[in-house]
This record gives sequence, C-alpha cells and structure tokens, in this order.
Amino acid sequence: MTRAVVVAMLLALSPKPGSSQTPPDRLPTWLVGCWERRGTLVIEERWLPARGGMLFGVSVSARGDQAVSWEFLRIERNRDRLVYHAVPAGQLPTAFPAIVESDTLLVFENLDHDFPDRIIYRPKAADSLHARIEGTVRDSLRGIDFRFQRVACPSSEATR
Repeated sequence: MTRAVVVAMLLALSPKPGSSQTPPDRLPTWLVGCWERRGTLVIEERWLPARGGMLFGVSVSARGDQAVSWEFLRIERNRDRLVYHAVPAGQLPTAFPAIVESDTLLVFENLDHDFPDRIIYRPKAADSLHARIEGTVRDSLRGIDFRFQRVACPSSEATR
C-alpha cells in the first residue's frame, strides 16, 4: 500500500468538518492517564494533565525489571496544528506535525524521519487505546500496533 493510499484512508476515516473536530486551541486530553500493554515486553505510556498548553508523557518498555527502551513525549499546539515531539533514549528530539486531529483520531507524520514516520493514536473506549507506528522500510509500508489498557497510575505515596 502506498503512503498516499494510507493517508487517504486515514482522512476518509476522520470526522467530517462540523462533527467532532478538535477545536484549534484544544489538546487531546483523552490521552491523559496511564496506559499499559502486557506481552513479552511490558510497555507503559503515561500522559500528565495539560500544563502550559502542552501534554507531557513518557513511554517505557521493560522486560522484567530491565528497561529495554524509553522516550520522553510532548504534544503542543504550534499555530493551528498539534505537534508530537519524541525524544527516544540517546537520540535527538523529532517533531511530528499532525495531519489528522479529532476527538477519535490523531495522526502525526514526519516523512523526513527514518522509522517511524507516522504515529497514530485512536481511543477505543474509556479504558483502551490503540497506538500504531508505521513507515516505509525498503520500499514497503511497515507498522507496529500497540493495544493499551488504562491502568491505575501509581500514586506519589507509593514512590516515597
């Protein structure tokens, strides 16, 4: 499937103007909270409530007690569009401007990035979230799906 076909499909699935489009000054607060995917790796993604017009998050992948990978995340509005900033362990920050944003779908894209060049978030219910990263590898579209469940966030009392 070509990139143009994928983007056309995502745009077709996004809400039509006048429906549940995200207002230009709003952030996707439905991301806020603690999300977890259990499997060979446990992947945790945590998003803090909006502060200063931004959402801040962190993602950690662990095998047992060993962190395998981690990254710091930030979503902010830059003029009229959201921008997702990712800072994976040991790498420089990368910005992914939104190409689709609504209350039911976020698609961020940076075609100059290696992999992924697209990051997609879609809430499935109050307690589940579907995330996907994708991009072109050797002229073929590849993707990885992450199905998260909402979990209770650790309290600050538990870390004292």
